[in-house]
Amino acid sequence: MNQKDPIDNIILSSNVSKERMFPILNKIDRIWCHNPELQFCELVKLIVLDSKTDLDFTKKLDEYIDDNNIK
Repeated sequence: MNQKDPIDNIILSSNVSKERMFPILNKIDRIWCHNPELQFCELVKLIVLDSKTDLDFTKKLDEYIDDNNIK
């Protein structure tokens, strides 16, 4: 499996409803603002992109935000 495949799957699944991509971007922004020293690739490794759909990915982001007490 190619490294970009999970990202492609998430983006393609969010194409069903464009509104579903905005919460993902918002959550990534919150995590990144909490860790401003990280490069984007490091951020993605932190989150662990093993999700199959945008909804799975959103759940992972929520878990990361909760586990790390990110406001």
